[in-house]
Amino acid sequence: MNNWLTKNNLLVLVCVLLGVKFVLLPLLDWQAQKLGVSSSKARQLNKIEQVIVFADSYRGHVEQLKAHLVGTSAHLYENDSSTKLDVQRDIEKIFEEGGLDITGFSWVLDTLDASGSYRVLRATVYFTGSVTTMMQSFWGLAISSRLYKVVTWNQQLKSSNQDPFGFTEGNITLDFIAVRAGFLQPKDAENREVVDEAF
Repeated sequence: MNNWLTKNNLLVLVCVLLGVKFVLLPLLDWQAQKLGVSSSKARQLNKIEQVIVFADSYRGHVEQLKAHLVGTSAHLYENDSSTKLDVQRDIEKIFEEGGLDITGFSWVLDTLDASGSYRVLRATVYFTGSVTTMMQSFWGLAISSRLYKVVTWNQQLKSSNQDPFGFTEGNITLDFIAVRAGFLQPKDAENREVVDEAF
C-alpha cells in the first residue's frame, strides 16, 4: 500500500484528475451540446419534410376554409351607415312574426377591430308576451339566415289564463357581426393578403 501512495503516484493521480476535470468533462459537455443541436435540427428537418409532403393537402384545406368564409358572408351584416337600422329591422320583424311585443331596444356596444375589417354590435331587446310567442320568436332567431350570438337572456314567467305556458317579460342581449363590403370575397390584392394572413 505504501508503494501506491508515493509522491510520484499521487502527482500522476492529480494530473489525471485535473485532466478529467478540465479536458475530458468540457469535451463531453461540448459533445452533448452538439448532439442536442443536431437532434433539434433533425426534428425541425423532419417537420419541414412533413409539411412539404402534405403541402397539397394543406393547400386544399386552406381553399376549403376560404370558400367556407366566403359562404359565411351571406350570414353577416355589411358594415355601412345603415347597419344598426338593418339589424333592428330584422330583430323587430322576427319578434313581430313570432307575436312577441318589443318594449325596448338599446344598443350596448359598437366596436370596430383595429384593421377595420369587422365590427361587433351588441343590442339588448326588451320583450313581453306569452311564453308561446317567446318560444316562436326565439325559434325565429335560431333559424334566421343571419348569425346572432346570445350573450344574456333574462326573463320572468307568470301564470296566465290566456296561455297554458304562462306570460313572460324579459330581455335578450345579442351580438351581431358586420364586415366591410367585399372583405370575405378577396377580389383585390389587399383583401387576398388579409385572408391569406388569417391562415
